[in-house]
Amino acid sequence: MLGKPFYIYKFRTMVNGAEKGTGPIWARQRDCRITKVGGVLRKKRLDELPQLLNVFMGHMSLVGPRPERHHFIKHFSTHIENYEQRFYLRPGITGLAQVSTGYDSSVESVKVKTKYDLQYIRHWHMTEDLIIVLKTIAIMLNGKGAA
Repeated sequence: MLGKPFYIYKFRTMVNGAEKGTGPIWARQRDCRITKVGGVLRKKRLDELPQLLNVFMGHMSLVGPRPERHHFIKHFSTHIENYEQRFYLRPGITGLAQVSTGYDSSVESVKVKTKYDLQYIRHWHMTEDLIIVLKTIAIMLNGKGAA
């Protein structure tokens, strides 16, 4: 199961067909593809709530490295050392990288997140999961780091 593709549930926060002309790209600050309601959902991280279904289905856990789309996995696997090791654990709704950094904006920012993910994998402990969940709740309440 680990490292295999699955459908991830999220609330739609972008206009329909947002990547039609560009292909897969990252969201940016003040991205015109994000709807007004989507902006609110993203700021409070509520767009991730449907992923609880993925947790109940066994595809994800609450805490772990964030899942990524296949297009980006192929790219990162060739440009970031040890990127594939992120698949040693079930992906999570939140993770150490998410509470420690902002949204991805470049391969360099993904390299930083990968270091956090590998640190989490190597030193996993339930206490750390609890701390990450509490930090995630704080981020949701104050909107820190939202795009």
